[in-house]
Amino acid sequence: MLFRSPAEFSYVVVIGNSYIAFGEIEADTCGRRLERLSGASVQNLGVGGYGPFQCLEILKRHGIPKKPKYALFCFYEGNDIRD
Repeated sequence: MLFRSPAEFSYVVVIGNSYIAFGEIEADTCGRRLERLSGASVQNLGVGGYGPFQCLEILKRHGIPKKPKYALFCFYEGNDIRD
């Protein structure tokens, strides 16, 4: 798993599946758009194919150590509720 920013701290972490992880290009991902619009440091922790429980583990292992002020836990009800 490769996360874009090696920063020790992030103001916001964004967790989710492919809707969060991917965009047409890196600059088009949800995290990069949020970073551009807010000016805050954003860590994109989205992983394609992951469900809510796997995303929670990502938050515990990789998000909490970043000491974010905000954590956005995003999911798509069309398939993530089943997961």
